[in-house]
Amino acid sequence: MKLRSFCLSFSLGCGLAACGGAVAVIVPDEAGPTLSDGHTDGTTTRDAGQNDTASPKTCDELAKRLEQLREGAQKCCPFCNALQCEIFAEDVCCPISVENVDKGKELSLLAAEYRQSCQAVCPAILCRDRPSLDCDPLTSRCR
Repeated sequence: MKLRSFCLSFSLGCGLAACGGAVAVIVPDEAGPTLSDGHTDGTTTRDAGQNDTASPKTCDELAKRLEQLREGAQKCCPFCNALQCEIFAEDVCCPISVENVDKGKELSLLAAEYRQSCQAVCPAILCRDRPSLDCDPLTSRCR
């Protein structure tokens, strides 16, 4: 697993811009989408015959665990006066913004395992190319 960091510029309004500091990007060493260009190109599925030994129950269990990890990794404080949701973690289809780096690492590893063992059908949409830096006040989760 590698951590990458870069300076993220964002608008402060009124034509002002600032550097949001270093942003960590969690990239598992396993095969799968990378963040070198910030997004995937659409649908991702496994090849026929690749790891056909994974049972639906195992994939269902992995999917449930992924959702639990997403919840924990994205939990944030919408009313705290601090920069949040500045970490990117690999998910099954697209990287997502997370607040908890440890759960983000675990999510990235489990997402790589899911992509390798189960059929992942991803919509043909562009993925975010940087963390959201935004905590949703209704869900207390990174957007």
